[in-house]
Order: sequence, then structure tokens, then C-alpha cells
Amino acid sequence: MDAYFYCSYEHSRTGFFHTRLAGGELLPVEGGHAGLPPALGDFFSYDRFLLLWRELSDPVDRPWRRPEPTASLFGLRELKGSFADGRSGTVNLAFYAPQGEEAALRRTALTILGDFDGFREMLFGWLRVGGPCGYQLDGAAFNGWLGRCAAGSRLRVLSPEGDPAAALLPYLRRRQPPRLERDLLHLAVYTGSWEQVSATMGDRLNWRWKPRCALSEEQFYQAFTGRGPVWTLETEG
Repeated sequence: MDAYFYCSYEHSRTGFFHTRLAGGELLPVEGGHAGLPPALGDFFSYDRFLLLWRELSDPVDRPWRRPEPTASLFGLRELKGSFADGRSGTVNLAFYAPQGEEAALRRTALTILGDFDGFREMLFGWLRVGGPCGYQLDGAAFNGWLGRCAAGSRLRVLSPEGDPAAALLPYLRRRQPPRLERDLLHLAVYTGSWEQVSATMGDRLNWRWKPRCALSEEQFYQAFTGRGPVWTLETEG
């Protein structure tokens, strides 16, 4: 699983810059935007989603044919905060997992969603101005956090029964092979309207009716922010 960043900060000379975490440091993406996996380039370029978690598949010749996932994407856009050195910044972040590594992405995504405000604060505390890309990351801290995500195997719900965030867990934790193209989606937080973004998701008939795991910005903020952790991933034993 790879982590890609597209960040900038106030008074930046380089502006938004594509980077990839390699080992413990951020490196420029070779080729810039063109060097990204196409789905990531699309996610970073267009203001359609604040959050998108979905499996990716090759186009099929018949709309209702069972899709075959080839990779997974979990992306966050327009995170606002202050870097560790006090500079205000904007972070776009995406995790990309080829087929066979979807478990690592799922655990990472569930950890982030379980305490969204806490993750955002932690992430900005790992970023600072400087380096060849204009911004740099505490790679050791970030990789240590990823390792703890990977070790988590038991989800403990902290929110009350009937909570709107917990109600989404069947979609977030879904592991069975998708029957329809819409089953590729785990969570989407869309900007604008669902009618506007659904046309970009694939076959129109599959996406005409908004899935329960597609949320407006307001619905997402109410369910996942300003309230403390809603669940946690723990290690067995």
C-alpha cells in the first residue's frame, strides 16, 4: 500500500506538490500529476469528493456484469490545519493498495474514520515546511502509526447503538466480492449534489440511486467530527 500527498501551505513558493512516501521520507512523484495512478490523479484534481473509499476495477462490457477489483483507494481532500511549525496548510492524502493489499487499506481507513478529528490533528503535527518538495513529513511517526493500523484486527464500537457512524459499518467492513458496480463503494463524501458526481462513478444505471454509504458534507461532519472517537481497532489477545 502506497501513501500519496498533495499539500501546500500559506506563502508557499512551490504551491501544491505531489509526493509519495518512500521509506521514511516524502519524495516527488516522478512525472508529477501524470505519474499518479489515474484514479488518484482524478481524485486530487477534481472537487467532487472530500472523502472517497472504493475498490477500483477495469470497465466491463456489460453494465450489470460482476466487476473484478484491481486495486483500492482511500482518499481525503481539503484537510485544513497548522503544520508543526505553525504554518497554516492544506493536505490532500490518498492511500492506494493493489489487489491483495486491501486489508491494510481497510484497517487504515477504519482507524482514520474511528477518530477523524484525532487523525487530522496528529497528521498536521507530523508535517512541517521545508525539504525539496516544500513540505516534509515525520516519516518514522507516520510509518509507526501505519504499523499500528495493520496490527489492529478487532473493532470495538464506542458510540451508542443507532449511531449514524456505526450504522455505516456494514459498508465500511464489507469483504465479500462485489455483485454490482455500486458494491465497489465503501464510503463517499461528495461535494455539490449526488446527481452531479454519480455520473463520474461508472455506469449511470448502477449509480442513479444514491447508496447509503454516500454522504453529503453535512452528514459526514455530523457523524464523524466534533465528538471524539466512534470506534477503535485493537489487537487480539
